[in-house]
Parts: sequence; C-alpha cells; structure tokens
Amino acid sequence: MRFGQAVPQFVTIINAKMAAGEIFNIIDMQPKLDREIGLKPESIEGEIEFSDVYFSYPSRKSIKVLNGISFSVPAGKNIALVGHSGCGKSTTIGLLMRYYEHSMGTVKVDGIAVEDLNVEWLRSQIGIVSQEPVSRRYGRSM
Repeated sequence: MRFGQAVPQFVTIINAKMAAGEIFNIIDMQPKLDREIGLKPESIEGEIEFSDVYFSYPSRKSIKVLNGISFSVPAGKNIALVGHSGCGKSTTIGLLMRYYEHSMGTVKVDGIAVEDLNVEWLRSQIGIVSQEPVSRRYGRSM
C-alpha cells in the first residue's frame, strides 16, 4: 500500500481512538447511587405507596411526566399500569426501583421511603412483567 493510500486510514484510526476514549470514560464512571448503604429489612410485605409524586426527565425538565400522582397497592395484590404511550407507566416502575429519582413527593415500600432502602436489596424484591413479555422457554414474544 502506498503512503497516499494509507492517509485516509489515519483519519479513521484517529476518529476510532477518540470514540474509544469516550466509551472508556463512560465505562469508568462511578455511579451516583451508593449500592452499599441503605436498609435491608429482614422481611417485606410489599405494600407500595406513591404520594404526590412529581417527575421530569433531566433532559426535558419542562415536561412533567408525573404530576402529583398518588396511589397505593396493598401487600399481596397484583396491579396493571395501563395507559397511552408516554403517560408514565414505565417511569413509575423506574421510580419504584430507583432507576430515577423523583423531584417531589414520596415513594414508599412497607412505609419506608425507597431512598432509605438498599438499592440492590430493593431491586431483588421486585418482580415485573414488562410491556413486551418474552417467553424465556421459547425465546419469543407471548
């Protein structure tokens, strides 16, 4: 290969190296959520309570996804969150599991605010069937 033919490849290599650097910066980031702290109750009943909860995504603060939502689910009961696309169903679950932090209000499990619970313990206690369930046995949508 002649030098003149290799020059365009240098640009590609430099761009790839810069992209890899950005990826490694993301990989090296420390999570804001400390997985070591928080309560780990001996047992859980499973009562869930959302009280006057507000939430907006950090990238779209002017758009309120949840605007003062309140509801409770007694321990041992099953519920379904239904509604049109973008109404906050997945966001509600994300707040319960602490994938997001609400801006106002309280989210509690068994009377304990979720931010006081150990996040790994909390997530290990919750089972969810997502919007598009997949059969693990057959590897296809149900």
